[in-house]
Amino acid sequence: MDEDKLIAKMQRRIARAVVGASTLRGAGQQGLGEPARAFLAEVELGRFSTPTGRAFRARLDKQTERFMSEVQPRPPFGYARKWLNLLLRDAQYHRVLSERFRLGQARDWYEVPLDGLIAERLRDHDSGLPRWPRLRHLDAETHGAFQRAARDCAQRMGIPRVYLDDVWWSTREEGDRGAPSSSRGTRRLIALIPGNVALNNPEALDEFVRVTQEDLRNHPVPRRRSRAQQRDGNGTPVPREGDDA
Repeated sequence: MDEDKLIAKMQRRIARAVVGASTLRGAGQQGLGEPARAFLAEVELGRFSTPTGRAFRARLDKQTERFMSEVQPRPPFGYARKWLNLLLRDAQYHRVLSERFRLGQARDWYEVPLDGLIAERLRDHDSGLPRWPRLRHLDAETHGAFQRAARDCAQRMGIPRVYLDDVWWSTREEGDRGAPSSSRGTRRLIALIPGNVALNNPEALDEFVRVTQEDLRNHPVPRRRSRAQQRDGNGTPVPREGDDA
């Protein structure tokens, strides 16, 4: 198979995964999925290989505007930006695409894909952030405020902000099994972050471990109850010991 065709198929596969059922939920636009995937499959990834943050943001803003103007039905800003950020993140994680388009060169400028969980964590680290408006109602100004907070938080951890998505989602999964009692548990999370710059910086790694452990202590996630525990045979919720009456 021609190499260019193979590369295109790889990008198309990522585009389909990015605009899945879960990310379409709440967009409020019936029939948006396929047009959005088609647009993402044609994004020129090589244009985002830039060493300067200003150039990267300008190209991302322009691509977001094109997404919203060319795709019908028109996607809300929050969804268009998140899907672009997910495409860039996953393409950068993809070794073949990353090497082909030199995507690692702009890794420090990538934005973290925003959702309610990420917004909640960011507001914990920056009390000055506005209330999360939900993705469908997110505007560029509010989005920029959360991205700046993400940049500052990631700098304290010693990682690019795009990796906050991996860190906090992985932390939540770790919390389902109980928070790690030592840095070993947290260091396992680092292995999930491809190309984490902190691995080559012991001081930054220690700071990352400290901040992540603190985040786990402040945001314990309870174990999920099974369906059998939640309801009886008639579908009536069954109280468990310790539940509020």
